[in-house]
Amino acid sequence: MSAFTFLVPAGVHDPRRPSGGNRYDVELAASLSAAGWSGRLIEVAPGPGALRAALIAAAPDRPVLLDGLLLEQPGAEGALPHDHVVPLLHMPPRDGTVLEGLRHAPAVVTSSRWTASQVRALLPPGTTVAVAPPGVRPTRLVSTSPSGRRIRCVAALQPHKGQDVLLVALGGLRRQEWRCELVGPGEPEFVQRLRALAGTSGIAGRVAITGPRPGNPITGLYAGADVLVLPSRSESYGMVLAEALACGVPVIAADTGGVREAVDPAATLLVRPGDPESLAAALRAWLLRADLRHHLTAAARDHAGRRRTWAATAETVADALAATAVEKAIR
Repeated sequence: MSAFTFLVPAGVHDPRRPSGGNRYDVELAASLSAAGWSGRLIEVAPGPGALRAALIAAAPDRPVLLDGLLLEQPGAEGALPHDHVVPLLHMPPRDGTVLEGLRHAPAVVTSSRWTASQVRALLPPGTTVAVAPPGVRPTRLVSTSPSGRRIRCVAALQPHKGQDVLLVALGGLRRQEWRCELVGPGEPEFVQRLRALAGTSGIAGRVAITGPRPGNPITGLYAGADVLVLPSRSESYGMVLAEALACGVPVIAADTGGVREAVDPAATLLVRPGDPESLAAALRAWLLRADLRHHLTAAARDHAGRRRTWAATAETVADALAATAVEKAIR
């Protein structure tokens, strides 16, 4: 049995703060365990020196998988290099010191090809960059309505997720029949802004801000929805898109970052990011054209049987960890 240590941000299991990154880490750890890896999942609280202390405490004879979000916490400067630490990047680092540290990593794991493309050119030639997209838990098809009126957005309520773009778009569709749910944890100031925007757009009574919802089983996130909308200004992948499709729910998404990796083109309408008019046009077509709704929904239900598994994700990460352990042993 192979052993590893997995350092993740504190609160990774907190149901009040669900995120794609947290769910990725938890699912990956479970899938590596199922594949025969013995791992310690260690939560690292924010604070000066916390990451460095966790790295020192990690067993030096086993590879360490490190969630890259930890490298952007205050006081994490200089935590790398370590020749047995493999950073896991959910998104390209924003901090130049993090990028410099990555240059010393024996391998880097990314959760999308798009993220890999953003960092590969910044790494020394020959650095292993393993792309391990998220999987989707086994699930079942949910029931959708032929009317297509039930619109849902599943994402943290934060500016970069673009719920304000969605509300502006819906404000121009007051003559059509629809209801919209915004599902996810929210930043209080942004939530207040969204409520005000819904009020001034005359759609407050048709928009529900529900807060976070359990994602296990994932059907709880998508049951009762006819279409999932993800209007993000930036997105490294978009786990909710792949999950919705696995449940047979078609999607409308902003064409940004790694979104195309997560979707089936036959079951998806892509729009320009940050553009309410582009999103409104797609939503109008969805609401007014029964043939389009039927086509997209049928394609989503067909796609559901071809979901990516977490076992495949874990296999890619395991190969990177095993190679790191072998390289360290040779040295």
